[in-house]
Amino acid sequence: MKHYLSLLLALSCSGCILQPYKIDVEQGNLIETNKVTSIKPGMSKEDVIFILGQPALSDYFHPNRFDYIHDLKKGNGEHQREHVIIYFENDHVSRVVRD
Repeated sequence: MKHYLSLLLALSCSGCILQPYKIDVEQGNLIETNKVTSIKPGMSKEDVIFILGQPALSDYFHPNRFDYIHDLKKGNGEHQREHVIIYFENDHVSRVVRD
């Protein structure tokens, strides 16, 4: 009888204690504030790519825009997203928008 009670207690507690480990999932470009603030109007597309890397999104319908997106989904369910949009006129930075 003791063994059955021990087994029952162990099984009932194991559901509360054992939870699968969920990893953090990171996607897109790592957006560093100091690099983004170094982007200034008048810089060329090549300058921007040298500083920030290739944009995460190249849109055929918006060729004068680079989108840098960083998505972090933590194992605990928390979701963080950063988005930087760099607009160009005549292949030079006209403005930078950051969420």
